[in-house]
Amino acid sequence: MGRKKKSELIIDEQGQGWDPDDFDLDSHGVEAPEEEVFEMFAELGYAPETVNEEVRERYAKYLERMKNAKE
Repeated sequence: MGRKKKSELIIDEQGQGWDPDDFDLDSHGVEAPEEEVFEMFAELGYAPETVNEEVRERYAKYLERMKNAKE
């Protein structure tokens, strides 16, 4: 495992500093909760066949659960 590159601090006009990685959640491995992603897919009308094959089966189960909950 290699070393992580030390990130640069950015200093603004008021002298406050921050690490740009603090605002880049992808660099920290943070992802939206799967339930929220599936909810967005459903709102956009995505069919299970149109989503990534890694989540396709779980998304289909989510849609089935939501369908059963409405009934």
